[in-house]
Amino acid sequence: MSTLVKCTLIILILIPYHGASGLGSGEEPLTLLDSIRISYESNLDLKAVRLNLESVSDEVRIARSNFLPRINLEQTFVRTDQQVSAFGLKLNQGVISTEDFDPYLLNNPDDITDYGTSIVLTQPIFNGGRELLNYKLAKIRYLQTEAESMQAVENVLFETVKIYLSAILAYEGWDISKDALDTSNKNLEMINQRFNKGLVIKSDLLQAQVHVATLKGREITARHQYNLPVSGLNTILGS
Repeated sequence: MSTLVKCTLIILILIPYHGASGLGSGEEPLTLLDSIRISYESNLDLKAVRLNLESVSDEVRIARSNFLPRINLEQTFVRTDQQVSAFGLKLNQGVISTEDFDPYLLNNPDDITDYGTSIVLTQPIFNGGRELLNYKLAKIRYLQTEAESMQAVENVLFETVKIYLSAILAYEGWDISKDALDTSNKNLEMINQRFNKGLVIKSDLLQAQVHVATLKGREITARHQYNLPVSGLNTILGS
């Protein structure tokens, strides 16, 4: 089953529960689909995977190019007054004259310059199958790397969904704890007013204060439990 099909099935399962809401309290909260898209585009591990796949793809193109003819342009430049070299260059250039056989000129030639340009066309015909073998190996490496890349994409996207839902559940738990703490504070305020009027005993006030302190501790714990998956989500989204 392909990465796209798997992710589509998960999204179809999860969107009815969390697709309409989002993570965060801004005007445009982060939805599950947003998280999957951003993770696919910006996750640092997936960026490294894509670069590696591109590098292996280049190896395949290079291996394939070994079957094609190769043209090399070569240029040479020589300037010398060495006796044998100078005479040989003149001979190659076809400019030898009778004067060049003068013993003095042979022993003390003037500087001579020679330019050379050549174009070499090389077409592989048979090389023991080396080009074919290199191409097959490069192709195998590409297919292996492509499969590993698809697996990496699946892992990152599934982890994104997992962390996102963990953050949603943690946020809901934190929201419940905040509501409970708010209700408890209002109840404490009411009991305190009644205590000042002599309508309740001090033990009732102390019990309400202990209840508020307990819920405050739970609210702090719930907030930390929410921050953990949010930090993990930021990491996997590459932000």
